[in-house]
Amino acid sequence: MLGAIIGDIVGSRFEFDRGNKSKEFEQLCGKFIEGQTFDEYSAYVYRYLIESSWRYTPEEAAERMEWDEYWLNDYYSGKEPVSSCAAEVGFGCG
Repeated sequence: MLGAIIGDIVGSRFEFDRGNKSKEFEQLCGKFIEGQTFDEYSAYVYRYLIESSWRYTPEEAAERMEWDEYWLNDYYSGKEPVSSCAAEVGFGCG
């Protein structure tokens, strides 16, 4: 299931104008979205890694998320914003 969501996110970056929508996405990632599933949360973290100033490739982002699966679970359980989780996964701190 996670692979299908990640595939949708990767493909979607070629389907829209990244200008204003990218800014809206960053604002959305600054807070926890009530009712989102773990898979949705993971997909947002994945997209954040790709669209952030880190500019991970889709492969690099997927690899980082596999390495740091603990942080995904921990941040999701704690209802932390996607941007906070992505910072932990992206920088590999901790």
